[in-house]
Amino acid sequence: MIGGLQRLATGVRMMVGLTPEQRATEDRMWSADGGAWTMSSRAVNADTAATWPVWAACQEALSEPMGSLPVTVEQVRHDGRGRTLYEPMPRHPLASLLNEAPNVDQDRVQFLTWLSNDLSNHGNALCLVVAERGRSIGQLVPVPWTDVARVERRDGGRRWYHYRHPWTGAREAARDDEVWHVTEGPRTSTGRGAALTARGRVDLGRELIAEALSLQEFGNWFFRNAGHGGIITGKWDSINHAREFIKEWRKARSGRNVFQDVAMPEDATYHDVKPNNATAQFLELRRQVALECCQLHGLAPFAVGILEKITFSNVEQLALDQLANCVRPRLGRVTTSAKRWLAPDEPIRLRFDTAPLELVDKSTLSAFAGAMVQWGVMSRNEVRPLLNLGPFDGGDEFERPLNMERIDHSGAAHPRAVARVRVGGETWGRTPAGVLLPGEGIE
Repeated sequence: MIGGLQRLATGVRMMVGLTPEQRATEDRMWSADGGAWTMSSRAVNADTAATWPVWAACQEALSEPMGSLPVTVEQVRHDGRGRTLYEPMPRHPLASLLNEAPNVDQDRVQFLTWLSNDLSNHGNALCLVVAERGRSIGQLVPVPWTDVARVERRDGGRRWYHYRHPWTGAREAARDDEVWHVTEGPRTSTGRGAALTARGRVDLGRELIAEALSLQEFGNWFFRNAGHGGIITGKWDSINHAREFIKEWRKARSGRNVFQDVAMPEDATYHDVKPNNATAQFLELRRQVALECCQLHGLAPFAVGILEKITFSNVEQLALDQLANCVRPRLGRVTTSAKRWLAPDEPIRLRFDTAPLELVDKSTLSAFAGAMVQWGVMSRNEVRPLLNLGPFDGGDEFERPLNMERIDHSGAAHPRAVARVRVGGETWGRTPAGVLLPGEGIE
């Protein structure tokens, strides 16, 4: 009771008793996120939310695709004919950072997975841009959003971030050209710096998480002793005698011995206490809470193992819908933010290659590769990496169906034949594709 009042008093003091400048130097503001209290008297933060399996599954469904897909950096240029061309730049500093090791402590999968989790939990993700070896972007050092005290505008509108450094633990401040800040969605936060940050799902779903954790704890307690207890009546010598019997009864009827036979004293009767309807329906309630968690993350229920109404006919389409409506917007948000914060003046674009997620089975992959090569959209060497095959000599040429011919802008065909051939005593024209035309066929 006293501890709860002390926490309440501390929270009130931090919220209304300090100015924004004092909050920036208050030790409690720099500590790890202890969570906010809910109606179920539970403190919920990102760590406690991760103990709910459904929440952890939703986080994994969002973060794993980002960590597994390669990042392509392309130069954007115009050819003077109204066309925009994109040329891959595999040696660009951002390409090496995001595809290899963004910093000395993480590889690309760990870094992008962390970025996605922080973005989902808190609505924001922050990285320090460290210059080294003559490069303006040498490392991307992640800063947990729980270690960011505040974001403010000053110096003519520039953003300043007050944070705890992940390596030294010192309190520091960085300008907006020294960090990479990713925000998610249109959800806005409240308070100081509201227009600069977004609200995360932990904040939006705090009561939902607390309800799920309470149900999880209740389920563990409910089934600990075969699901429910009972009342034993009998003739006891004393209250201590009854207590000793109950103690031995619990040992014999709990844990691994829950289904063992037990001998009862003479005239003793066990009265089973049945759970009421509200108690018996907690499984349905847990399922409903899991569905609401999927709605909060924008995921289909099958992503977290809820396979009702899932068939072999619709599961692939549902996976593609999830990729298009949930995963791709997040990937686009990250690449757009990286361009804005890390390379604002360079004519480049960043994108995640989602082909490994779209072409998941061999039949779809083979049909796609065959169509692209047959119609001359891609060369054979361009589709072979999709099959985990290397290039070969002569595979960079583009194919074209024999029954297709090029047409210029006026609608006239190109010179139909480039050579004359004699077939059966007659002269025929042969096109570059090898098609024989009656007559000489040369214009």
